[in-house]
Amino acid sequence: MANATIDENSSDVMLMFDDWRETNYTFGGHTVLRGEKGQGNDSEDDDGFRRLEFEFENLPPIHLRERIHGTAHSSGLALWTCSQILSAYLADHPELVRDKRVLELGAGLGLCGIVAHHLDADEVLVTDGDVDVLHNLKHNVRVNRKEMQLQHQKHKQRHVACSQLVWGRDQDTYNRRPVILATDVFYSPELVDPLWHTVDDLLQQDGVFLLAFCPHNVSIREVLEKAMELGFTWTCPNICCDDESDEIDPESKEEEDDDEEWDYFPPSDEFGYHVFCFRRRQ
Repeated sequence: MANATIDENSSDVMLMFDDWRETNYTFGGHTVLRGEKGQGNDSEDDDGFRRLEFEFENLPPIHLRERIHGTAHSSGLALWTCSQILSAYLADHPELVRDKRVLELGAGLGLCGIVAHHLDADEVLVTDGDVDVLHNLKHNVRVNRKEMQLQHQKHKQRHVACSQLVWGRDQDTYNRRPVILATDVFYSPELVDPLWHTVDDLLQQDGVFLLAFCPHNVSIREVLEKAMELGFTWTCPNICCDDESDEIDPESKEEEDDDEEWDYFPPSDEFGYHVFCFRRRQ
Protein backbone atom coordinates (compact mmCIF):
# COMPACT_ATOMS: atom_id res chain seq x y z
CA MET A 1 0.00 0.00 0.00
CA ALA A 2 1.28 3.49 -0.85
CA ASN A 3 2.32 5.66 2.05
CA ALA A 4 0.79 9.09 1.46
CA THR A 5 1.68 11.89 3.89
CA ILE A 6 0.26 15.37 4.36
CA ASP A 7 2.37 18.37 5.31
CA GLU A 8 0.81 19.75 8.49
CA ASN A 9 3.02 22.85 8.65
CA SER A 10 0.82 25.43 6.98
CA SER A 11 -0.45 28.83 8.07
CA ASP A 12 -4.08 29.81 8.25
CA VAL A 13 -5.83 30.66 5.01
CA MET A 14 -7.61 33.96 4.66
CA LEU A 15 -10.97 33.72 2.89
CA MET A 16 -11.87 36.73 0.79
CA PHE A 17 -15.27 38.41 0.90
CA ASP A 18 -17.78 36.34 -1.01
CA ASP A 19 -18.49 37.41 -4.55
CA TRP A 20 -21.79 35.55 -4.66
CA ARG A 21 -23.70 32.75 -2.96
CA GLU A 22 -25.51 29.88 -4.66
CA THR A 23 -27.77 27.40 -2.89
CA ASN A 24 -28.40 24.12 -4.69
CA TYR A 25 -31.90 23.14 -3.59
CA THR A 26 -32.24 20.38 -6.17
CA PHE A 27 -29.31 18.26 -5.00
CA GLY A 28 -29.05 18.26 -1.23
CA GLY A 29 -29.73 21.92 -0.43
CA HIS A 30 -26.07 22.78 0.14
CA THR A 31 -24.63 26.27 -0.37
CA VAL A 32 -21.57 27.31 -2.35
CA LEU A 33 -19.89 30.65 -1.65
CA ARG A 34 -17.52 31.85 -4.36
CA GLY A 35 -14.82 34.42 -3.74
CA GLU A 36 -12.66 36.55 -5.99
CA LYS A 37 -9.09 35.63 -6.84
CA GLY A 38 -7.46 34.31 -3.68
CA GLN A 39 -5.01 36.39 -1.72
CA GLY A 40 -4.23 34.12 1.21
CA ASN A 41 -1.37 34.23 3.63
CA ASP A 42 -0.04 30.72 3.06
CA SER A 43 3.27 30.06 1.33
CA GLU A 44 1.85 29.00 -2.02
CA ASP A 45 1.30 31.30 -4.97
CA ASP A 46 -2.47 31.87 -5.17
CA ASP A 47 -2.40 33.82 -8.43
CA GLY A 48 -5.13 32.53 -10.71
CA PHE A 49 -7.12 30.77 -7.96
CA ARG A 50 -10.29 31.62 -6.08
CA ARG A 51 -11.79 30.33 -2.85
CA LEU A 52 -14.94 28.23 -2.53
CA GLU A 53 -16.75 27.53 0.70
CA PHE A 54 -19.28 24.70 0.95
CA GLU A 55 -22.01 24.48 3.54
CA PHE A 56 -23.73 21.13 4.03
CA GLU A 57 -26.30 20.56 6.74
CA ASN A 58 -24.74 19.20 9.95
CA LEU A 59 -21.19 19.52 8.58
CA PRO A 60 -18.57 22.20 9.24
CA PRO A 61 -17.77 24.54 6.32
CA ILE A 62 -15.44 23.09 3.70
CA HIS A 63 -12.93 25.44 2.06
CA LEU A 64 -11.51 24.62 -1.36
CA ARG A 65 -9.30 26.37 -3.85
CA GLU A 66 -10.34 26.35 -7.52
CA ARG A 67 -8.36 27.52 -10.51
CA ILE A 68 -10.02 30.35 -12.44
CA HIS A 69 -10.73 28.99 -15.92
CA GLY A 70 -9.49 25.69 -14.52
CA THR A 71 -10.59 23.53 -17.45
CA ALA A 72 -8.11 25.37 -19.67
CA HIS A 73 -5.33 23.86 -17.52
CA SER A 74 -6.84 20.60 -16.29
CA SER A 75 -10.38 19.40 -15.72
CA GLY A 76 -9.42 18.53 -12.14
CA LEU A 77 -8.70 22.15 -11.23
CA ALA A 78 -12.35 23.20 -11.64
CA LEU A 79 -15.51 22.51 -9.66
CA TRP A 80 -17.87 20.05 -11.37
CA THR A 81 -21.54 19.63 -10.57
CA CYS A 82 -21.34 15.88 -10.01
CA SER A 83 -18.94 16.32 -7.10
CA GLN A 84 -21.52 18.50 -5.37
CA ILE A 85 -24.26 15.96 -6.13
CA LEU A 86 -22.37 12.99 -4.69
CA SER A 87 -21.24 15.02 -1.68
CA ALA A 88 -24.84 15.95 -0.90
CA TYR A 89 -25.88 12.32 -1.37
CA LEU A 90 -23.20 11.20 1.09
CA ALA A 91 -24.33 13.84 3.57
CA ASP A 92 -27.83 12.34 3.35
CA HIS A 93 -26.48 8.77 3.66
CA PRO A 94 -23.50 8.95 6.05
CA GLU A 95 -23.75 5.22 6.77
CA LEU A 96 -22.20 4.58 3.36
CA VAL A 97 -18.80 5.87 4.54
CA ARG A 98 -18.94 5.94 8.35
CA ASP A 99 -16.12 3.85 9.91
CA LYS A 100 -15.02 2.66 6.46
CA ARG A 101 -11.86 3.01 4.39
CA VAL A 102 -12.69 5.19 1.41
CA LEU A 103 -10.87 5.76 -1.88
CA GLU A 104 -11.74 8.62 -4.23
CA LEU A 105 -10.66 8.31 -7.87
CA GLY A 106 -10.11 11.39 -10.02
CA ALA A 107 -10.72 13.51 -6.94
CA GLY A 108 -10.06 16.90 -8.55
CA LEU A 109 -10.65 19.50 -5.83
CA GLY A 110 -11.25 16.72 -3.27
CA LEU A 111 -14.76 17.73 -2.19
CA CYS A 112 -16.25 14.22 -1.91
CA GLY A 113 -13.31 12.79 0.00
CA ILE A 114 -13.28 15.68 2.46
CA VAL A 115 -17.03 15.30 2.99
CA ALA A 116 -16.52 11.57 3.61
CA HIS A 117 -13.91 12.42 6.23
CA HIS A 118 -16.28 14.81 7.99
CA LEU A 119 -18.84 11.97 7.97
CA ASP A 120 -16.48 9.85 10.09
CA ALA A 121 -14.92 7.64 7.45
CA ASP A 122 -12.17 5.66 9.14
CA GLU A 123 -9.62 6.52 6.46
CA VAL A 124 -9.89 8.52 3.23
CA LEU A 125 -7.41 8.49 0.37
CA VAL A 126 -8.14 11.08 -2.34
CA THR A 127 -6.29 10.43 -5.58
CA ASP A 128 -5.74 11.89 -9.01
CA GLY A 129 -3.35 11.24 -11.87
CA ASP A 130 -2.56 14.84 -12.82
CA VAL A 131 0.43 16.38 -11.02
CA ASP A 132 -0.98 19.93 -11.11
CA VAL A 133 -4.28 18.66 -9.74
CA LEU A 134 -2.45 16.79 -6.96
CA HIS A 135 -0.62 19.96 -5.95
CA ASN A 136 -3.92 21.78 -5.49
CA LEU A 137 -5.58 18.72 -3.97
CA LYS A 138 -2.90 18.52 -1.30
CA HIS A 139 -3.51 22.20 -0.55
CA ASN A 140 -7.26 21.63 -0.15
CA VAL A 141 -6.76 18.65 2.16
CA ARG A 142 -4.27 20.59 4.26
CA VAL A 143 -6.50 23.68 4.57
CA ASN A 144 -9.40 21.57 5.82
CA ARG A 145 -7.28 19.30 7.98
CA LYS A 146 -7.15 21.60 11.03
CA GLU A 147 -10.94 21.67 11.24
CA MET A 148 -11.00 17.91 10.71
CA GLN A 149 -8.57 17.34 13.58
CA LEU A 150 -10.62 19.55 15.91
CA GLN A 151 -13.77 17.69 14.97
CA HIS A 152 -12.23 14.28 15.68
CA GLN A 153 -9.90 15.04 18.58
CA LYS A 154 -12.24 13.53 21.17
CA HIS A 155 -13.07 10.52 19.04
CA LYS A 156 -11.31 7.74 17.20
CA GLN A 157 -8.35 8.96 15.14
CA ARG A 158 -9.40 9.48 11.51
CA HIS A 159 -7.03 9.84 8.58
CA VAL A 160 -7.16 11.67 5.26
CA ALA A 161 -4.37 11.83 2.67
CA CYS A 162 -3.80 12.32 -1.03
CA SER A 163 -1.71 10.39 -3.52
CA GLN A 164 -1.23 9.89 -7.25
CA LEU A 165 -3.14 7.04 -8.85
CA VAL A 166 -3.17 6.58 -12.64
CA TRP A 167 -6.10 4.43 -13.73
CA GLY A 168 -5.16 1.08 -15.18
CA ARG A 169 -1.54 1.38 -14.05
CA ASP A 170 -1.03 2.10 -10.35
CA GLN A 171 -3.62 -0.09 -8.64
CA ASP A 172 -1.12 -2.77 -7.63
CA THR A 173 0.32 -0.22 -5.17
CA TYR A 174 -2.88 0.02 -3.12
CA ASN A 175 -4.97 -2.29 -0.95
CA ARG A 176 -8.62 -2.98 -1.64
CA ARG A 177 -11.20 -0.79 0.05
CA PRO A 178 -14.88 -1.20 0.89
CA VAL A 179 -15.93 2.14 -0.63
CA ILE A 180 -14.79 3.85 -3.84
CA LEU A 181 -16.05 7.29 -4.91
CA ALA A 182 -15.87 8.94 -8.33
CA THR A 183 -17.56 11.87 -10.05
CA ASP A 184 -17.45 13.06 -13.67
CA VAL A 185 -14.62 10.65 -14.46
CA PHE A 186 -15.99 9.15 -17.68
CA TYR A 187 -15.26 12.11 -19.95
CA SER A 188 -13.44 10.20 -22.71
CA PRO A 189 -14.19 6.77 -24.27
CA GLU A 190 -10.54 5.75 -23.78
CA LEU A 191 -10.98 6.00 -19.99
CA VAL A 192 -13.86 3.54 -19.62
CA ASP A 193 -11.76 0.36 -19.61
CA PRO A 194 -8.83 1.51 -17.39
CA LEU A 195 -11.12 3.18 -14.88
CA TRP A 196 -13.42 0.18 -14.55
CA HIS A 197 -10.47 -2.20 -14.22
CA THR A 198 -9.07 0.05 -11.49
CA VAL A 199 -12.40 -0.13 -9.65
CA ASP A 200 -12.53 -3.90 -10.12
CA ASP A 201 -9.00 -4.30 -8.75
CA LEU A 202 -9.37 -1.97 -5.76
CA LEU A 203 -12.93 -2.60 -4.56
CA GLN A 204 -13.43 -5.22 -1.89
CA GLN A 205 -15.59 -8.18 -2.87
CA ASP A 206 -18.56 -6.90 -0.88
CA GLY A 207 -17.78 -3.20 -1.42
CA VAL A 208 -19.73 -0.40 -3.07
CA PHE A 209 -18.64 1.93 -5.87
CA LEU A 210 -20.53 5.24 -5.78
CA LEU A 211 -20.49 7.12 -9.07
CA ALA A 212 -22.04 10.49 -9.90
CA PHE A 213 -22.38 10.65 -13.67
CA CYS A 214 -23.35 13.18 -16.30
CA PRO A 215 -22.85 12.33 -20.01
CA HIS A 216 -20.06 14.26 -21.71
CA ASN A 217 -18.27 12.33 -24.44
CA VAL A 218 -19.27 8.94 -23.03
CA SER A 219 -22.82 7.59 -22.93
CA ILE A 220 -24.26 6.02 -19.82
CA ARG A 221 -24.81 2.81 -21.81
CA GLU A 222 -21.06 2.46 -22.42
CA VAL A 223 -20.38 2.81 -18.70
CA LEU A 224 -23.09 0.38 -17.61
CA GLU A 225 -22.30 -2.25 -20.25
CA LYS A 226 -18.71 -2.35 -18.99
CA ALA A 227 -20.03 -2.71 -15.45
CA MET A 228 -22.11 -5.70 -16.51
CA GLU A 229 -19.13 -7.23 -18.32
CA LEU A 230 -17.12 -7.13 -15.07
CA GLY A 231 -19.95 -8.63 -13.04
CA PHE A 232 -21.38 -5.53 -11.37
CA THR A 233 -25.00 -4.74 -10.66
CA TRP A 234 -26.33 -1.33 -9.62
CA THR A 235 -29.15 0.85 -8.40
CA CYS A 236 -29.83 4.43 -9.43
CA PRO A 237 -31.26 6.32 -6.42
CA ASN A 238 -33.71 9.17 -6.88
CA ILE A 239 -31.46 12.11 -6.02
CA CYS A 240 -34.13 14.75 -6.64
CA CYS A 241 -37.01 13.35 -4.59
CA ASP A 242 -38.70 15.62 -2.07
CA ASP A 243 -40.38 12.83 -0.12
CA GLU A 244 -37.92 10.77 1.91
CA SER A 245 -40.22 7.77 1.51
CA ASP A 246 -39.31 7.73 -2.19
CA GLU A 247 -35.60 7.37 -1.49
CA ILE A 248 -33.84 4.13 -2.32
CA ASP A 249 -31.99 2.45 0.52
CA PRO A 250 -28.51 1.98 -0.95
CA GLU A 251 -27.50 -0.43 1.84
CA SER A 252 -30.23 -3.03 1.43
CA LYS A 253 -30.97 -5.01 -1.70
CA GLU A 254 -33.49 -7.11 0.21
CA GLU A 255 -35.78 -4.15 0.96
CA GLU A 256 -36.69 -3.50 -2.66
CA ASP A 257 -39.91 -1.69 -3.51
CA ASP A 258 -41.56 -0.31 -6.63
CA ASP A 259 -39.27 2.72 -6.60
CA GLU A 260 -36.06 0.70 -6.80
CA GLU A 261 -34.95 -0.87 -10.04
CA TRP A 262 -31.74 -2.86 -10.25
CA ASP A 263 -29.65 -2.65 -13.42
CA TYR A 264 -31.67 0.33 -14.62
CA PHE A 265 -30.49 1.90 -17.89
CA PRO A 266 -31.34 5.63 -18.23
CA PRO A 267 -32.10 6.63 -21.83
CA SER A 268 -28.79 7.06 -23.66
CA ASP A 269 -29.87 10.28 -25.36
CA GLU A 270 -31.10 11.88 -22.12
CA PHE A 271 -28.96 14.54 -20.46
CA GLY A 272 -29.14 14.36 -16.70
CA TYR A 273 -27.30 13.80 -13.46
CA HIS A 274 -27.34 10.37 -11.85
CA VAL A 275 -25.87 8.64 -8.81
CA PHE A 276 -25.15 4.93 -9.24
CA CYS A 277 -24.43 2.44 -6.45
CA PHE A 278 -22.47 -0.47 -7.94
CA ARG A 279 -21.92 -3.84 -6.26
CA ARG A 280 -20.67 -7.17 -7.50
CA ARG A 281 -23.23 -9.80 -8.35
CA GLN A 282 -23.46 -12.43 -5.63
